[in-house]
Amino acid sequence: MPRARVTAIPVLACAVTAAFAIGCNFVLGLGDVPIPADAASTSDGTIAPSADAGVDASAHDGSLAEGGTATTGDATTPEGGTACNSQNTQNDPASCGRCGHSCLGGGCSLGACQPFALVSVDSGAAPSSLAQDDSYLYWTDAFAQGTIHRVDKLSGTDSVLVTQSDFPSAIAVDDIALYFGDSNGLWRSSKTSAATPTLVASVAEGAPTGLAIDDAGLYWAEGTGYVYAAHKLGSNETGSPIWEGDAETAEVASDGQRVYFTADDGLLHVVSVDGGASLSLGSPDPAGSFGIALSAGDVFWTVYDPTNGEVLAASTTALATQPIAVEQQQPAAVASDGVIVYWANTRDFESGTSEICSCVLGDCSTVTVVGQGFSDPTAIVVDSTAIYGIDRQPTLGSNGAVWEIAR
Repeated sequence: MPRARVTAIPVLACAVTAAFAIGCNFVLGLGDVPIPADAASTSDGTIAPSADAGVDASAHDGSLAEGGTATTGDATTPEGGTACNSQNTQNDPASCGRCGHSCLGGGCSLGACQPFALVSVDSGAAPSSLAQDDSYLYWTDAFAQGTIHRVDKLSGTDSVLVTQSDFPSAIAVDDIALYFGDSNGLWRSSKTSAATPTLVASVAEGAPTGLAIDDAGLYWAEGTGYVYAAHKLGSNETGSPIWEGDAETAEVASDGQRVYFTADDGLLHVVSVDGGASLSLGSPDPAGSFGIALSAGDVFWTVYDPTNGEVLAASTTALATQPIAVEQQQPAAVASDGVIVYWANTRDFESGTSEICSCVLGDCSTVTVVGQGFSDPTAIVVDSTAIYGIDRQPTLGSNGAVWEIAR
């Protein structure tokens, strides 16, 4: 299918900070929360690149990709490619930044690949949540059509897996199935073809704001003072509350032992998958915490403050808060591959000045703007080839996009 580029605007600088350890704001019942055995952080709790992430941090230039040869001004030839030099790597989408580095259909500007729409703003869609596996992106259209889609990462082919859903607002996938939440419940469905979904569990208050799965469980938040759990392969269950508090919950993640979630109090909350006493990380902020991601033994989250937003991290072993970037403007979605962390700054979505930023873990004194010109990038994921995301319009109209940026 034809693919349209996402319009870009001039680069806006991201405020940064090096990662230094700071303590937890408060801790409740730590002994009831199991400690995972593996973590990528250093012995003192500092967040560092994972040795097993499979990405070379030394090659980071805002557009990572496998293959190609770095150019230094002389003509070089990548394996299976044609000669290039430092001049054409500035604007050649087939050798962007270095020889043989393809922008996967996107443009090349100043040696950096530009965002490229897999589902364009002309499609009539309003993407609201996003998940991925090795080959596909899965996204919900909660506002325009009430559908759930699958996009082939290579071809860009988009197909509908679920129709007639009532406000599908959260999504997750595993090797077997697709899971999603809407205003009628939590559902399990085929991830390969259109099929009638199976009701896994009912909702208490309405459409989930966040959804996570692990080998056995399904966990979700409904924007209330609860987090719920159900058996992932169950049928028509009533969700069991595993956390209750004063904060309104947002995004959710699970590593199989703990459930991590953000909320409107600005903290990251942590509870065992079986419930019990919980702990909280960070400092209270009335703007609330929002995005969350797990990668290589670390958990990342954002604080959605318009002038002093933060991207934070903690080892799932040490559980000590580490600042990744401060003085951000409404950082929302976050993702990491264990070497690099990416986040969306939703500066002013009505004027289209939001951007995707990144930095190499362990050395976040330098931050790269890897994508720009978005309206409201509310979800991002990453693999070894590209960064993917959704761009939701501020009016929740039918002109959103699903995009990629070659690494």
